[in-house]
Amino acid sequence: TSPQPGPSRTSRGQKRKCSGGVKASYKRDKNGKKKSPYTPSYMSRDEKCVVCDDLATGYHYRRMTCEGCKGFFRRTYQRNKQNSYTCKFSKNCVINKETRNACQYCRHKKCLVKGMCPDLVLDEIARRQKKRLIQLNRQKRAQNAKEEEQKEQMLDKENNLRVTITYNAYVFSMNLTMHQREEDLGDWDPIQRLTKMLDNCMERVASFATQLPDYMKMSDADKCALLKGSFTDVLIVMSAEHYNPQTNQVRIGGFLVDLDKEREHYPVTYQLMEVLHRNIKLISKFGFNRESLSLLAQNGLFKINNIDLEDPDAVDMIKGETLHLSFLYDGSKKKKCLQTRGMVAVVVAAQEVQIGRASCRERV
Repeated sequence: TSPQPGPSRTSRGQKRKCSGGVKASYKRDKNGKKKSPYTPSYMSRDEKCVVCDDLATGYHYRRMTCEGCKGFFRRTYQRNKQNSYTCKFSKNCVINKETRNACQYCRHKKCLVKGMCPDLVLDEIARRQKKRLIQLNRQKRAQNAKEEEQKEQMLDKENNLRVTITYNAYVFSMNLTMHQREEDLGDWDPIQRLTKMLDNCMERVASFATQLPDYMKMSDADKCALLKGSFTDVLIVMSAEHYNPQTNQVRIGGFLVDLDKEREHYPVTYQLMEVLHRNIKLISKFGFNRESLSLLAQNGLFKINNIDLEDPDAVDMIKGETLHLSFLYDGSKKKKCLQTRGMVAVVVAAQEVQIGRASCRERV
């Protein structure tokens, strides 16, 4: 017959060191409260010990066991007791959470039957060395995680600083025209008016570019090439916030552009104005705030399509960084989608404006 659970073999007041199960793995924190046992990531929830059906804490000696059976098996072979165990019954005792301490012989027998490997049991010195190595590895991983977190925090600060610099450059350049007299429709020669409008816009775009550290690091030749090649992209972005959807008018370089009046007063430049007006209206529909517009303008500035540069790789790297910065700022999926669509729209609009400018020159 199987043994029944009996009283503990330890004397009163003496703590049971091998009570087994998860309870043996509890440690105390600074306040004296029990800590939860360490659970490996490969374990599913509430896995049972193959020997006694207590809650397991991981693979020990090749089998999923609790802390109690792990310690019992280890001590058995560390102290060479595997041949000294005897069973007082029929060598077929039931081993579970309640009876596991009643018969060491049957408990050891079941450990072997379930596949626990005696060859993996280390002596006390080797076990302590392994435990020390595990602790060092855990400390190293924790230190690495802390360093990575610190790097991310430093990177976040750097990115926030770059966003702030870009935003301040954008606001400063946008305020340039506000200090000048805004020119409305009047007795202007069409070409003079267009020239004055584009000169004002170029002053604003150049002011924005020269306040960006990445732009100022490049050679003078690349600065001129980028400013010339990306002028239309940045112009469209900067003019987008001056579009009035109620009146369908937009200010470009200090001049109020109304398509109906443009057709009447300036038919020579109407086609170009119509292209600019339509694409500025398109960008304004995305509803970008000033921070997003500043980053969008920066991305347009470093567009290198069809531009001859002395160091295109460096500019391409800056373009990748500014694009990544835009996605970091516009964190949500919706904003990222809008930012991407906005950049595509700017590029398409710039190409269309180039065609409009060429047509305008032909008409003149």
